[in-house]
Amino acid sequence: MGRDMPLYFTPRGKTLTLICCLTTAGLAHAERVDFSDARSATLGNSPALDSGFYALGTNPAALSELPHFQFTFNHRIYPAPHAALEVVGAAVPFGDYGTLAGGFGTVRVGEVEQYSPSGRYLGKYVYHDDLIACGYGIKANRWLALGAAANYERHLTAPEVRYQTFSADAGFYVRPLGANSSLEYATGTVALALTVQNLLASRREIFTGEYRQPVKVGAGALWVRDVGRHRLGLTFSIPFRQPSSVAIGCEFAVAAVLSARAGVTGTQPAGGVGVNTDLFSFDYSYLTREFGPSHYFSVSVNPGRDIQGRGERHRRIEEWLKEGRSYFEAGDYGLATARFASVLNWDPHNAVARQYWIRSTYHQHMADGAEFIGKKDWERARGAFRDALAVAPRDFLATEYLARVDELEREEKKREAEERRVAELLAEADDYRRRGAYGRAINIYGAILAEHPGHAETRSLLRQTRMLLAATAKPPEPEPATPEISPEAVEKYEEASDLLTRGAVGEAARMLADLVNQFPGYAAARAKLVEAYTYRGLDFYSKGSLAAALKVWEKALALDPGNEKLKRYINKAEIEIDQIR
Repeated sequence: MGRDMPLYFTPRGKTLTLICCLTTAGLAHAERVDFSDARSATLGNSPALDSGFYALGTNPAALSELPHFQFTFNHRIYPAPHAALEVVGAAVPFGDYGTLAGGFGTVRVGEVEQYSPSGRYLGKYVYHDDLIACGYGIKANRWLALGAAANYERHLTAPEVRYQTFSADAGFYVRPLGANSSLEYATGTVALALTVQNLLASRREIFTGEYRQPVKVGAGALWVRDVGRHRLGLTFSIPFRQPSSVAIGCEFAVAAVLSARAGVTGTQPAGGVGVNTDLFSFDYSYLTREFGPSHYFSVSVNPGRDIQGRGERHRRIEEWLKEGRSYFEAGDYGLATARFASVLNWDPHNAVARQYWIRSTYHQHMADGAEFIGKKDWERARGAFRDALAVAPRDFLATEYLARVDELEREEKKREAEERRVAELLAEADDYRRRGAYGRAINIYGAILAEHPGHAETRSLLRQTRMLLAATAKPPEPEPATPEISPEAVEKYEEASDLLTRGAVGEAARMLADLVNQFPGYAAARAKLVEAYTYRGLDFYSKGSLAAALKVWEKALALDPGNEKLKRYINKAEIEIDQIR
Protein backbone atom coordinates (compact mmCIF):
# COMPACT_ATOMS: atom_id res chain seq x y z
CA MET A 1 0.00 0.00 0.00
CA GLY A 2 1.62 3.22 -1.13
CA ARG A 3 1.51 6.39 0.87
CA ASP A 4 -0.40 8.23 -1.84
CA MET A 5 -3.27 5.72 -1.68
CA PRO A 6 -6.47 7.03 -0.04
CA LEU A 7 -7.38 4.92 2.97
CA TYR A 8 -10.96 4.23 4.06
CA PHE A 9 -12.35 2.55 7.13
CA THR A 10 -15.85 1.50 8.13
CA PRO A 11 -17.13 1.29 11.72
CA ARG A 12 -18.22 -2.23 12.70
CA GLY A 13 -21.48 -3.10 11.02
CA LYS A 14 -22.19 0.56 10.16
CA THR A 15 -22.94 1.89 6.71
CA LEU A 16 -21.24 5.20 7.43
CA THR A 17 -17.91 5.50 5.60
CA LEU A 18 -15.33 7.98 6.83
CA ILE A 19 -12.24 9.21 5.05
CA CYS A 20 -9.45 9.02 7.58
CA CYS A 21 -7.89 12.35 6.77
CA LEU A 22 -11.27 14.15 7.00
CA THR A 23 -12.83 12.75 10.17
CA THR A 24 -14.22 15.22 12.66
CA ALA A 25 -13.37 16.66 16.05
CA GLY A 26 -9.77 15.63 16.46
CA LEU A 27 -9.88 12.31 14.60
CA ALA A 28 -8.61 13.97 11.45
CA HIS A 29 -4.90 13.43 11.01
CA ALA A 30 -4.79 16.74 9.16
CA GLU A 31 -5.76 18.49 12.40
CA ARG A 32 -4.11 18.73 15.81
CA VAL A 33 -5.48 16.90 18.81
CA ASP A 34 -8.29 18.96 20.33
CA PHE A 35 -7.06 20.24 23.71
CA SER A 36 -10.36 21.81 24.78
CA ASP A 37 -12.18 20.78 27.94
CA ALA A 38 -15.92 20.39 28.47
CA ARG A 39 -16.44 24.02 29.46
CA SER A 40 -14.52 25.64 26.61
CA ALA A 41 -15.94 23.17 24.06
CA THR A 42 -19.50 24.15 25.04
CA LEU A 43 -18.74 27.86 24.87
CA GLY A 44 -17.07 27.63 21.47
CA ASN A 45 -13.34 27.52 22.35
CA SER A 46 -13.11 31.29 22.35
CA PRO A 47 -9.55 32.66 22.47
CA ALA A 48 -10.81 35.11 25.12
CA LEU A 49 -12.08 32.40 27.48
CA ASP A 50 -9.77 32.30 30.49
CA SER A 51 -10.16 28.57 30.93
CA GLY A 52 -7.03 27.90 32.95
CA PHE A 53 -4.89 25.06 31.66
CA TYR A 54 -7.02 24.57 28.54
CA ALA A 55 -6.05 28.02 27.28
CA LEU A 56 -2.95 26.10 26.14
CA GLY A 57 -5.00 24.87 23.17
CA THR A 58 -6.90 28.09 22.40
CA ASN A 59 -4.85 31.13 23.43
CA PRO A 60 -1.72 30.74 25.59
CA ALA A 61 -1.92 34.41 26.65
CA ALA A 62 -5.05 33.54 28.68
CA LEU A 63 -2.89 31.31 30.90
CA SER A 64 -1.91 34.50 32.71
CA GLU A 65 -5.49 34.75 34.06
CA LEU A 66 -5.09 31.53 36.09
CA PRO A 67 -4.95 32.51 39.81
CA HIS A 68 -3.88 29.13 41.26
CA PHE A 69 -2.28 25.77 40.50
CA GLN A 70 -4.37 23.45 38.34
CA PHE A 71 -4.07 19.76 37.46
CA THR A 72 -6.64 18.47 35.00
CA PHE A 73 -7.85 15.37 33.17
CA ASN A 74 -10.20 15.40 30.19
CA HIS A 75 -11.96 12.46 28.52
CA ARG A 76 -13.97 12.75 25.31
CA ILE A 77 -16.08 10.09 23.58
CA TYR A 78 -16.48 10.43 19.80
CA PRO A 79 -19.21 9.02 17.54
CA ALA A 80 -16.68 6.82 15.78
CA PRO A 81 -16.29 3.27 17.17
CA HIS A 82 -13.94 2.90 20.11
CA ALA A 83 -12.81 6.51 19.58
CA ALA A 84 -11.79 8.54 22.59
CA LEU A 85 -9.52 11.41 23.55
CA GLU A 86 -7.68 11.86 26.83
CA VAL A 87 -5.83 14.96 27.93
CA VAL A 88 -3.80 15.32 31.10
CA GLY A 89 -1.85 18.39 32.13
CA ALA A 90 -1.02 21.01 34.72
CA ALA A 91 -0.60 24.76 34.94
CA VAL A 92 1.41 26.62 37.59
CA PRO A 93 1.18 30.42 38.07
CA PHE A 94 4.31 32.25 39.29
CA GLY A 95 2.69 35.57 40.18
CA ASP A 96 4.24 38.48 38.31
CA TYR A 97 6.49 36.03 36.46
CA GLY A 98 3.63 34.53 34.45
CA THR A 99 2.06 31.07 34.20
CA LEU A 100 3.65 27.90 32.82
CA ALA A 101 1.52 25.02 31.52
CA GLY A 102 2.22 21.65 29.93
CA GLY A 103 0.11 18.71 28.88
CA PHE A 104 -0.21 15.47 26.98
CA GLY A 105 -3.14 14.47 24.79
CA THR A 106 -3.92 11.33 22.82
CA VAL A 107 -6.65 10.27 20.41
CA ARG A 108 -7.16 6.54 19.88
CA VAL A 109 -9.45 4.73 17.43
CA GLY A 110 -9.45 0.98 17.96
CA GLU A 111 -10.42 -1.98 15.80
CA VAL A 112 -11.07 -0.01 12.61
CA GLU A 113 -11.65 -2.11 9.48
CA GLN A 114 -9.69 -0.71 6.57
CA TYR A 115 -10.39 -1.06 2.87
CA SER A 116 -8.57 0.00 -0.24
CA PRO A 117 -10.35 2.23 -2.82
CA SER A 118 -11.12 -0.91 -4.83
CA GLY A 119 -12.89 -2.44 -1.83
CA ARG A 120 -10.22 -4.96 -0.82
CA TYR A 121 -10.26 -5.68 2.90
CA LEU A 122 -6.97 -4.67 4.54
CA GLY A 123 -7.58 -5.78 8.10
CA LYS A 124 -8.13 -4.05 11.42
CA TYR A 125 -5.82 -1.41 12.76
CA VAL A 126 -5.55 0.95 15.70
CA TYR A 127 -5.00 4.63 14.92
CA HIS A 128 -3.82 7.20 17.38
CA ASP A 129 -2.31 10.66 17.61
CA ASP A 130 -0.24 11.94 20.54
CA LEU A 131 0.34 15.61 21.29
CA ILE A 132 2.71 17.20 23.76
CA ALA A 133 2.27 20.94 24.34
CA CYS A 134 3.99 23.49 26.52
CA GLY A 135 2.93 27.13 26.90
CA TYR A 136 3.67 30.30 28.80
CA GLY A 137 1.55 33.41 29.43
CA ILE A 138 2.50 36.62 31.19
CA LYS A 139 0.88 39.99 31.84
CA ALA A 140 2.63 42.87 30.11
CA ASN A 141 0.59 45.31 32.25
CA ARG A 142 -2.79 45.43 33.99
CA TRP A 143 -4.76 45.18 30.76
CA LEU A 144 -2.53 43.24 28.30
CA ALA A 145 -1.18 39.68 28.40
CA LEU A 146 1.03 37.84 25.92
CA GLY A 147 1.54 34.12 25.44
CA ALA A 148 3.19 31.46 23.28
CA ALA A 149 3.04 27.67 23.04
CA ALA A 150 4.99 24.91 21.30
CA ASN A 151 3.38 21.67 20.08
CA TYR A 152 4.84 18.30 19.13
CA GLU A 153 2.52 15.73 17.56
CA ARG A 154 3.22 12.06 16.71
CA HIS A 155 0.87 10.19 14.35
CA LEU A 156 0.23 6.54 13.66
CA THR A 157 -2.15 6.15 10.70
CA ALA A 158 -1.45 2.58 9.64
CA PRO A 159 1.07 -0.14 10.36
CA GLU A 160 4.54 1.16 9.65
CA VAL A 161 3.10 4.57 8.68
CA ARG A 162 4.31 7.01 11.31
CA TYR A 163 5.26 10.66 11.20
CA GLN A 164 5.62 13.66 13.50
CA THR A 165 4.99 17.38 13.22
CA PHE A 166 5.92 20.55 15.07
CA SER A 167 4.09 23.87 15.34
CA ALA A 168 3.85 26.98 17.50
CA ASP A 169 1.03 29.27 18.71
CA ALA A 170 1.01 32.90 19.82
CA GLY A 171 -1.73 35.01 21.35
CA PHE A 172 -2.79 38.30 22.88
CA TYR A 173 -5.27 38.76 25.72
CA VAL A 174 -6.60 42.26 26.39
CA ARG A 175 -8.79 43.59 29.22
CA PRO A 176 -9.59 47.17 28.10
CA LEU A 177 -11.00 48.11 31.51
CA GLY A 178 -8.40 46.25 33.55
CA ALA A 179 -6.92 49.45 35.01
CA ASN A 180 -10.31 50.75 36.22
CA SER A 181 -11.93 48.36 38.70
CA SER A 182 -14.93 50.64 39.37
CA LEU A 183 -15.73 50.78 35.65
CA GLU A 184 -15.41 46.99 35.43
CA TYR A 185 -17.90 46.74 38.29
CA ALA A 186 -20.37 48.99 36.49
CA THR A 187 -20.08 47.39 33.04
CA GLY A 188 -18.68 43.92 33.74
CA THR A 189 -15.32 42.41 32.88
CA VAL A 190 -14.56 42.63 29.16
CA ALA A 191 -11.78 40.64 27.48
CA LEU A 192 -10.66 40.61 23.85
CA ALA A 193 -8.23 38.12 22.34
CA LEU A 194 -6.38 37.31 19.14
CA THR A 195 -4.58 34.02 18.52
CA VAL A 196 -2.44 32.63 15.70
CA GLN A 197 -1.99 28.85 15.58
CA ASN A 198 0.18 26.44 13.60
CA LEU A 199 3.01 28.90 13.09
CA LEU A 200 6.19 27.26 11.72
CA ALA A 201 4.23 24.06 11.14
CA SER A 202 6.36 21.30 9.63
CA ARG A 203 5.40 19.52 6.42
CA ARG A 204 4.40 15.85 6.40
CA GLU A 205 3.38 13.20 3.93
CA ILE A 206 -0.06 11.64 4.09
CA PHE A 207 -1.70 9.17 1.76
CA THR A 208 -2.85 11.89 -0.63
CA GLY A 209 0.49 13.66 -0.72
CA GLU A 210 2.39 16.30 1.19
CA TYR A 211 0.43 18.29 3.76
CA ARG A 212 1.10 21.16 6.11
CA GLN A 213 -1.25 22.38 8.82
CA PRO A 214 -2.67 25.75 7.77
CA VAL A 215 -2.08 28.84 9.87
CA LYS A 216 -5.23 29.66 11.82
CA VAL A 217 -6.07 33.16 12.99
CA GLY A 218 -8.97 33.64 15.36
CA ALA A 219 -10.44 36.38 17.53
CA GLY A 220 -12.75 36.27 20.50
CA ALA A 221 -14.51 38.34 23.13
CA LEU A 222 -15.68 37.62 26.67
CA TRP A 223 -18.06 39.52 28.96
CA VAL A 224 -18.55 38.49 32.59
CA ARG A 225 -20.51 40.22 35.33
CA ASP A 226 -21.42 39.30 38.89
CA VAL A 227 -25.14 39.24 39.68
CA GLY A 228 -25.24 39.14 43.46
CA ARG A 229 -23.54 35.88 44.45
CA HIS A 230 -23.98 34.54 40.92
CA ARG A 231 -22.11 35.18 37.69
CA LEU A 232 -23.19 35.59 34.07
CA GLY A 233 -20.80 35.22 31.14
CA LEU A 234 -21.08 35.54 27.36
CA THR A 235 -18.46 34.49 24.79
CA PHE A 236 -17.94 35.06 21.09
CA SER A 237 -15.31 33.72 18.73
CA ILE A 238 -14.63 33.75 15.01
CA PRO A 239 -11.94 31.87 13.04
CA PHE A 240 -10.94 34.04 10.11
CA ARG A 241 -10.33 31.08 7.77
CA GLN A 242 -13.68 29.48 8.58
CA PRO A 243 -16.30 32.19 9.12
CA SER A 244 -18.99 29.50 9.10
CA SER A 245 -17.60 28.28 12.45
CA VAL A 246 -18.47 31.44 14.38
CA ALA A 247 -19.32 30.43 17.96
CA ILE A 248 -21.27 32.04 20.77
CA GLY A 249 -21.76 30.77 24.30
CA CYS A 250 -23.48 31.62 27.56
CA GLU A 251 -22.65 30.51 31.11
CA PHE A 252 -24.50 31.13 34.39
CA ALA A 253 -22.79 30.12 37.64
CA VAL A 254 -24.94 29.79 40.76
CA ALA A 255 -22.95 30.89 43.85
CA ALA A 256 -19.76 29.90 41.98
CA VAL A 257 -20.60 26.21 42.64
CA LEU A 258 -23.03 25.01 39.96
CA SER A 259 -22.73 26.19 36.34
CA ALA A 260 -25.08 25.80 33.38
CA ARG A 261 -23.77 26.40 29.86
CA ALA A 262 -25.09 26.56 26.31
CA GLY A 263 -23.50 27.43 23.01
CA VAL A 264 -23.60 27.04 19.28
CA THR A 265 -20.75 26.69 16.78
CA GLY A 266 -21.90 27.31 13.24
CA THR A 267 -25.18 25.39 13.24
CA GLN A 268 -24.17 22.80 15.86
CA PRO A 269 -25.60 23.42 19.37
CA ALA A 270 -23.97 22.31 22.61
CA GLY A 271 -24.88 22.20 26.27
CA GLY A 272 -23.20 21.36 29.53
CA VAL A 273 -23.02 21.63 33.30
CA GLY A 274 -20.24 22.03 35.83
CA VAL A 275 -19.73 21.51 39.56
CA ASN A 276 -16.96 23.35 41.41
CA THR A 277 -15.62 22.67 44.89
CA ASP A 278 -12.63 23.90 46.86
CA LEU A 279 -10.56 20.93 45.71
CA PHE A 280 -11.76 19.97 42.25
CA SER A 281 -14.19 20.76 39.46
CA PHE A 282 -16.18 18.43 37.24
CA ASP A 283 -17.58 19.50 33.86
CA TYR A 284 -19.70 17.70 31.29
CA SER A 285 -20.56 18.78 27.76
CA TYR A 286 -22.79 17.34 25.05
CA LEU A 287 -21.94 18.43 21.50
CA THR A 288 -23.88 17.61 18.35
CA ARG A 289 -21.70 17.05 15.30
CA GLU A 290 -22.10 15.98 11.70
CA PHE A 291 -21.36 12.31 12.41
CA GLY A 292 -23.13 12.15 15.74
CA PRO A 293 -22.88 13.49 19.30
CA SER A 294 -19.68 13.85 21.31
CA HIS A 295 -19.43 13.70 25.09
CA TYR A 296 -16.82 15.57 27.15
CA PHE A 297 -15.91 14.72 30.73
CA SER A 298 -13.36 16.99 32.45
CA VAL A 299 -11.98 16.81 35.96
CA SER A 300 -9.60 19.44 37.35
CA VAL A 301 -7.86 19.63 40.70
CA ASN A 302 -7.82 23.25 41.84
CA PRO A 303 -6.40 23.44 45.37
CA GLY A 304 -6.37 27.26 45.36
CA ARG A 305 -9.97 27.96 44.39
CA ASP A 306 -11.36 28.39 47.92
CA ILE A 307 -15.03 28.41 46.90
CA GLN A 308 -16.15 27.78 50.50
CA GLY A 309 -13.88 30.62 51.55
CA ARG A 310 -15.67 32.89 49.11
CA GLY A 311 -18.97 31.85 50.66
CA GLU A 312 -17.62 32.61 54.13
CA ARG A 313 -16.37 35.99 52.91
CA HIS A 314 -19.82 36.69 51.48
CA ARG A 315 -21.36 35.98 54.89
CA ARG A 316 -18.82 38.20 56.63
CA ILE A 317 -19.42 40.94 54.10
CA GLU A 318 -23.15 40.85 54.85
CA GLU A 319 -22.41 41.08 58.59
CA TRP A 320 -20.04 44.02 58.12
CA LEU A 321 -22.56 45.81 55.94
CA LYS A 322 -25.23 45.40 58.63
CA GLU A 323 -22.87 46.59 61.39
CA GLY A 324 -21.65 49.49 59.26
CA ARG A 325 -25.21 50.68 58.65
CA SER A 326 -25.96 50.50 62.39
CA TYR A 327 -22.88 52.55 63.25
CA PHE A 328 -23.72 55.03 60.51
CA GLU A 329 -27.28 55.54 61.73
CA ALA A 330 -25.98 55.95 65.30
CA GLY A 331 -23.56 58.66 64.14
CA ASP A 332 -20.42 56.64 64.93
CA TYR A 333 -18.83 57.43 61.58
CA GLY A 334 -15.35 56.22 62.50
CA LEU A 335 -16.46 52.64 63.15
CA ALA A 336 -18.83 52.78 60.18
CA THR A 337 -15.97 53.81 57.89
CA ALA A 338 -13.80 50.96 59.22
CA ARG A 339 -16.55 48.37 58.60
CA PHE A 340 -17.21 49.53 55.05
CA ALA A 341 -13.47 49.67 54.35
CA SER A 342 -13.20 46.01 55.44
CA VAL A 343 -15.94 45.11 52.97
CA LEU A 344 -14.15 46.93 50.15
CA ASN A 345 -10.87 45.15 50.96
CA TRP A 346 -12.57 41.82 50.20
CA ASP A 347 -15.02 43.05 47.57
CA PRO A 348 -13.68 46.23 45.86
CA HIS A 349 -16.72 46.37 43.55
CA ASN A 350 -19.40 46.34 46.29
CA ALA A 351 -21.54 49.36 45.36
CA VAL A 352 -23.46 49.50 48.68
CA ALA A 353 -20.28 49.48 50.77
CA ARG A 354 -18.64 52.09 48.54
CA GLN A 355 -21.63 54.44 48.79
CA TYR A 356 -21.84 54.11 52.58
CA TRP A 357 -18.06 54.43 52.89
CA ILE A 358 -18.22 57.73 51.01
CA ARG A 359 -21.02 59.05 53.23
CA SER A 360 -19.49 57.91 56.53
CA THR A 361 -16.05 59.18 55.51
CA TYR A 362 -17.57 62.55 54.62
CA HIS A 363 -19.36 62.87 57.98
CA GLN A 364 -16.22 61.77 59.84
CA HIS A 365 -14.15 64.45 58.11
CA MET A 366 -16.82 67.05 58.95
CA ALA A 367 -16.82 65.99 62.62
CA ASP A 368 -13.01 66.10 62.70
CA GLY A 369 -13.08 69.58 61.19
CA ALA A 370 -15.49 70.80 63.89
CA GLU A 371 -13.26 69.29 66.59
CA PHE A 372 -10.16 70.99 65.19
CA ILE A 373 -12.02 74.30 65.08
CA GLY A 374 -12.74 73.93 68.80
CA LYS A 375 -9.01 73.34 69.38
CA LYS A 376 -8.17 76.33 67.13
CA ASP A 377 -6.05 74.02 64.99
CA TRP A 378 -6.91 75.86 61.81
CA GLU A 379 -4.63 74.00 59.42
CA ARG A 380 -5.88 70.56 60.41
CA ALA A 381 -9.46 71.84 60.33
CA ARG A 382 -8.94 73.05 56.78
CA GLY A 383 -7.42 69.69 55.88
CA ALA A 384 -10.46 67.84 57.30
CA PHE A 385 -12.92 69.95 55.31
CA ARG A 386 -10.81 69.58 52.16
CA ASP A 387 -10.89 65.81 52.70
CA ALA A 388 -14.68 66.04 52.98
CA LEU A 389 -14.78 67.93 49.67
CA ALA A 390 -12.53 65.29 48.09
CA VAL A 391 -15.18 62.71 48.99
CA ALA A 392 -18.14 64.96 48.05
CA PRO A 393 -16.72 67.60 45.67
CA ARG A 394 -19.93 69.62 45.32
CA ASP A 395 -20.99 69.63 48.96
CA PHE A 396 -22.39 73.02 49.98
CA LEU A 397 -21.89 72.59 53.73
CA ALA A 398 -18.21 71.57 53.55
CA THR A 399 -17.51 74.56 51.31
CA GLU A 400 -19.14 76.93 53.81
CA TYR A 401 -17.30 75.45 56.78
CA LEU A 402 -14.02 75.68 54.92
CA ALA A 403 -14.70 79.40 54.47
CA ARG A 404 -15.71 79.60 58.15
CA VAL A 405 -12.28 78.31 59.20
CA ASP A 406 -10.66 81.21 57.36
CA GLU A 407 -13.01 83.69 59.05
CA LEU A 408 -12.40 82.23 62.50
CA GLU A 409 -8.65 82.23 61.96
CA ARG A 410 -8.74 85.90 60.94
CA GLU A 411 -10.83 86.73 64.02
CA GLU A 412 -8.40 84.77 66.23
CA LYS A 413 -5.40 86.60 64.78
CA LYS A 414 -7.22 89.89 65.22
CA ARG A 415 -7.99 89.00 68.84
CA GLU A 416 -4.37 88.03 69.50
CA ALA A 417 -3.18 91.28 67.93
CA GLU A 418 -5.63 93.21 70.11
CA GLU A 419 -4.40 91.35 73.20
CA ARG A 420 -0.83 92.34 72.33
CA ARG A 421 -1.92 95.96 71.89
CA VAL A 422 -3.75 95.94 75.25
CA ALA A 423 -0.68 94.41 76.90
CA GLU A 424 1.46 97.21 75.45
CA LEU A 425 -1.02 99.84 76.74
CA LEU A 426 -1.05 98.22 80.17
CA ALA A 427 2.75 98.26 80.24
CA GLU A 428 2.69 101.96 79.33
CA ALA A 429 0.08 102.71 82.05
CA ASP A 430 2.13 100.74 84.56
CA ASP A 431 5.13 102.92 83.70
CA TYR A 432 3.02 106.07 84.35
CA ARG A 433 1.92 104.65 87.71
CA ARG A 434 5.50 104.02 88.80
CA ARG A 435 6.36 107.62 87.93
CA GLY A 436 3.28 108.94 89.73
CA ALA A 437 1.40 110.11 86.62
CA TYR A 438 -1.83 108.54 87.82
CA GLY A 439 -4.06 110.69 85.63
CA ARG A 440 -2.39 109.49 82.42
CA ALA A 441 -2.58 105.89 83.61
CA ILE A 442 -6.28 106.33 84.39
CA ASN A 443 -6.86 107.71 80.87
CA ILE A 444 -5.17 104.66 79.33
CA TYR A 445 -7.24 102.28 81.49
CA GLY A 446 -10.39 104.12 80.47
CA ALA A 447 -9.52 103.82 76.78
CA ILE A 448 -8.96 100.06 77.17
CA LEU A 449 -12.29 99.60 79.01
CA ALA A 450 -14.12 101.59 76.34
CA GLU A 451 -13.16 98.94 73.79
CA HIS A 452 -13.10 95.93 76.15
CA PRO A 453 -15.66 96.50 78.93
CA GLY A 454 -15.11 93.05 80.44
CA HIS A 455 -11.32 93.31 80.84
CA ALA A 456 -11.13 92.41 84.55
CA GLU A 457 -7.43 93.17 85.00
CA THR A 458 -7.80 96.69 83.61
CA ARG A 459 -10.84 97.37 85.79
CA SER A 460 -8.91 96.26 88.89
CA LEU A 461 -5.91 98.43 87.95
CA LEU A 462 -8.23 101.37 87.36
CA ARG A 463 -9.67 101.09 90.90
CA GLN A 464 -6.19 100.86 92.41
CA THR A 465 -4.94 103.84 90.42
CA ARG A 466 -7.93 105.96 91.47
CA MET A 467 -7.20 105.17 95.10
CA LEU A 468 -3.57 106.21 94.60
CA LEU A 469 -4.67 109.41 92.90
CA ALA A 470 -7.05 110.23 95.74
CA ALA A 471 -4.25 109.73 98.24
CA THR A 472 -2.10 112.37 96.53
CA ALA A 473 -4.74 115.08 97.32
CA LYS A 474 -4.50 116.39 93.82
CA PRO A 475 -7.64 117.33 91.94
CA PRO A 476 -8.80 114.22 90.20
CA GLU A 477 -8.61 114.14 86.47
CA PRO A 478 -11.93 113.68 84.69
CA GLU A 479 -12.91 110.00 84.54
CA PRO A 480 -13.90 108.72 81.14
CA ALA A 481 -17.42 107.45 80.73
CA THR A 482 -17.60 103.74 81.23
CA PRO A 483 -19.95 101.56 79.23
CA GLU A 484 -23.26 100.52 80.70
CA ILE A 485 -22.68 96.86 79.87
CA SER A 486 -22.08 94.87 83.04
CA PRO A 487 -19.14 92.51 83.58
CA GLU A 488 -21.63 89.64 83.90
CA ALA A 489 -22.92 90.41 80.41
CA VAL A 490 -19.39 90.44 79.05
CA GLU A 491 -18.67 87.07 80.67
CA LYS A 492 -21.87 85.67 79.17
CA TYR A 493 -20.82 87.00 75.75
CA GLU A 494 -17.40 85.36 76.01
CA GLU A 495 -18.98 82.06 77.11
CA ALA A 496 -21.37 82.13 74.15
CA SER A 497 -18.50 82.92 71.78
CA ASP A 498 -16.56 79.96 73.11
CA LEU A 499 -19.59 77.67 72.64
CA LEU A 500 -19.95 78.86 69.06
CA THR A 501 -16.27 78.15 68.37
CA ARG A 502 -16.64 74.61 69.75
CA GLY A 503 -19.63 73.92 67.50
CA ALA A 504 -22.47 74.23 70.06
CA VAL A 505 -24.34 76.56 67.72
CA GLY A 506 -27.83 76.15 69.24
CA GLU A 507 -26.78 76.89 72.84
CA ALA A 508 -24.62 79.83 71.73
CA ALA A 509 -27.51 81.33 69.74
CA ARG A 510 -29.85 81.05 72.75
CA MET A 511 -27.40 82.80 75.10
CA LEU A 512 -26.61 85.56 72.59
CA ALA A 513 -30.32 86.16 71.91
CA ASP A 514 -30.94 86.68 75.67
CA LEU A 515 -27.95 89.00 75.82
CA VAL A 516 -29.12 91.13 72.88
CA ASN A 517 -32.63 91.38 74.38
CA GLN A 518 -31.12 92.55 77.67
CA PHE A 519 -28.55 94.90 76.10
CA PRO A 520 -29.87 96.04 72.69
CA GLY A 521 -26.88 98.32 72.22
CA TYR A 522 -24.33 95.54 72.67
CA ALA A 523 -23.02 95.56 69.05
CA ALA A 524 -20.53 92.73 69.52
CA ALA A 525 -23.25 90.43 70.89
CA ARG A 526 -25.57 91.35 68.03
CA ALA A 527 -22.89 90.54 65.40
CA LYS A 528 -22.06 87.25 67.11
CA LEU A 529 -25.78 86.34 67.22
CA VAL A 530 -26.02 86.91 63.44
CA GLU A 531 -23.06 84.56 62.99
CA ALA A 532 -24.66 81.92 65.25
CA TYR A 533 -27.97 82.13 63.37
CA THR A 534 -26.10 81.79 60.06
CA TYR A 535 -24.40 78.54 61.03
CA ARG A 536 -27.54 77.27 62.77
CA GLY A 537 -29.29 77.62 59.44
CA LEU A 538 -26.46 75.78 57.68
CA ASP A 539 -26.87 72.87 60.09
CA PHE A 540 -30.61 72.68 59.31
CA TYR A 541 -29.85 72.92 55.58
CA SER A 542 -27.34 70.04 55.71
CA LYS A 543 -30.02 67.83 57.30
CA GLY A 544 -32.60 68.72 54.64
CA SER A 545 -34.73 70.93 56.96
CA LEU A 546 -35.12 73.75 54.45
CA ALA A 547 -38.03 75.47 56.21
CA ALA A 548 -36.16 75.60 59.55
CA ALA A 549 -33.04 76.92 57.83
CA LEU A 550 -35.04 79.63 56.06
CA LYS A 551 -36.68 80.72 59.33
CA VAL A 552 -33.34 81.03 61.17
CA TRP A 553 -31.70 82.94 58.30
CA GLU A 554 -34.61 85.40 58.18
CA LYS A 555 -34.14 86.10 61.92
CA ALA A 556 -30.45 86.74 61.26
CA LEU A 557 -31.25 89.09 58.36
CA ALA A 558 -33.59 91.07 60.62
CA LEU A 559 -30.59 91.75 62.88
CA ASP A 560 -28.26 92.56 59.96
CA PRO A 561 -30.40 93.74 56.98
CA GLY A 562 -27.40 94.47 54.76
CA ASN A 563 -25.83 91.00 54.99
CA GLU A 564 -25.42 89.80 51.36
CA LYS A 565 -24.42 86.25 52.32
CA LEU A 566 -27.67 85.77 54.25
CA LYS A 567 -29.65 87.06 51.29
CA ARG A 568 -28.00 84.44 49.04
CA TYR A 569 -28.75 81.65 51.52
CA ILE A 570 -32.40 82.72 51.85
CA ASN A 571 -32.81 82.91 48.08
CA LYS A 572 -31.28 79.40 47.64
CA ALA A 573 -33.57 77.90 50.31
CA GLU A 574 -36.70 79.54 48.84
CA ILE A 575 -35.89 78.20 45.36
CA GLU A 576 -35.37 74.64 46.65
CA ILE A 577 -38.61 74.79 48.70
CA ASP A 578 -40.53 75.89 45.61
CA GLN A 579 -39.02 73.00 43.62
CA ILE A 580 -40.17 70.51 46.25
CA ARG A 581 -43.69 71.90 46.15
